[in-house]
Amino acid sequence: RQNNMPSLWLKRKPIIEHAFGIDVSDGSIEYVNCFQKRDGTVIIMETARIELPHDAIVEGQLVKPTLVHEALRKLFAAAHVHPDGSAVVTALPDVQVLTSCIPLPEASPYTYTELRAFASHALKRLNFHVSSPVHTWHTLRDGQVQQLFLYITSRLYVKQWKDFFKEHRMHVAALEMESLALARSLIHRPLHGEFVGVIDYGFHQTNVSIFDRSGMRFSHVFDVGGQALTEQVMRTLNCDRVYA
Repeated sequence: RQNNMPSLWLKRKPIIEHAFGIDVSDGSIEYVNCFQKRDGTVIIMETARIELPHDAIVEGQLVKPTLVHEALRKLFAAAHVHPDGSAVVTALPDVQVLTSCIPLPEASPYTYTELRAFASHALKRLNFHVSSPVHTWHTLRDGQVQQLFLYITSRLYVKQWKDFFKEHRMHVAALEMESLALARSLIHRPLHGEFVGVIDYGFHQTNVSIFDRSGMRFSHVFDVGGQALTEQVMRTLNCDRVYA
């Protein structure tokens, strides 16, 4: 059936029957396989997790790709999964995605072509220092004011993960921003005037995002994460890392 999963960075989404999720973080790789029943209920069928060396992936960059490839093979072996030809759903870490919310001039409803031109102009004006940038957007509304929310990343990041999974004979069915994927799984649509914050403690960093009924409103990455908290517990309790 047609792939209707959100994907910020894939222009052509493949037609798939089923896909499983792969969460690649700085400290681990996790696999989850879900099944949607006829009543719409989603159940988790299989999960598996493999820890990574601390320096294998740093800020979403494959520093030691050989170690990460080997870890993924071990993950599939542990889950008894044969990935050949499979579709995978994954996300870019927030640190690799720049965001900006821009008010639109008051006018009648904009066409897609007008919004695309406005987004391209805004990207040039913002002058983000991104190598080979690629962007997408969606519109928000704050009262009577319409806004354009931009997502910008590098084509190199997109290519990195497409090539990574291709080596395992898998194709990426959906690729988006980590906070958006997390919010969709945790947050029901907020009420009018309601804001919801999401704090995601990663290994090296912490992502903070704010959402309202229209979608994401704010995103920021702090350079401190779960590793620092674990080390603080180790010092406070004078214990080893496993206990902490």
